Amino acid sequence: MAKQDQSDGCGTHRGRASDMHVGMLPTAELHLHLEGTLEPETIFAIAERNRIKLPYADIDELRSRYAFTDLQSFLDLCYANVAVLRTAEDLRLSRIS
Repeated sequence: MAKQDQSDGCGTHRGRASDMHVGMLPTAELHLHLEGTLEPETIFAIAERNRIKLPYADIDELRSRYAFTDLQSFLDLCYANVAVLRTAEDLRLSRIS
């Protein structure tokens, strides 16, 4: 009996992952938020220049917040980080970091 094609219409085949070494396939970042790429040093520098008080005592405390425990801890960090971005120069610096 011939095996039927199980294509999903999108060029992929269901049930064939075991035939490939999935871990060897190339990967790509498909979705990235600017505020999620900011380095702690950049956040502190921009906050200082814009006279914004951060909810962190120092860079090490901010860096420790990158160990997310749940979605809310991720969102809290993102909202606090994006709050420092106020000017075109801030956005330029954020792309460099």
